[in-house]
Amino acid sequence: MKIRWQVNVIRHFGPGQKPARLLFDGRKASPAGAALAGGMTIDALDAHDGHRLTKGHVGCGVLPALMAMSEAEGELDDRAFLAGLVIGYEIGTRAGIALHRTASDYHTSGAWVALAAAALGARVLCLDNVRTREALGIAEYHGPRSQMMRCIDAPNDGKGWLGLGFGGRGLRGILGG
Repeated sequence: MKIRWQVNVIRHFGPGQKPARLLFDGRKASPAGAALAGGMTIDALDAHDGHRLTKGHVGCGVLPALMAMSEAEGELDDRAFLAGLVIGYEIGTRAGIALHRTASDYHTSGAWVALAAAALGARVLCLDNVRTREALGIAEYHGPRSQMMRCIDAPNDGKGWLGLGFGGRGLRGILGG
């Protein structure tokens, strides 16, 4: 099943030396590209989970990030993967709850799932405490603090994030910036 944004992911996030496969597709991309396409695919298929205290979907980002990093690094032990998935859900859920307690408006899952994905990446890569803290700090700083209700209340007729995957013009602009 080829999805248009997956074509853009392959073009812009090529496999490199440590590739990971795209969900439902099998073509190879970088771990970041495979995780991005996986999260977008899960969301597009509306196959994600939900948690009422986070008001979001931990697994939409955690599962594809863990799959991509594990495959790219050759860490394919099933017990380690399941432990990582539980850890990712725990970190993502706690980060989501903390964000919603400190911010008065509703934020999308990416605002806090980025922390879980960074923690899982640090775990798979066996980073030390200092580098793990740095990875988490980068994820928290650069994680999208997007205000979901603003997008719902005033849709932008497809020229926003969804337009990046389908048209490719926005994606090329972001990557070129």
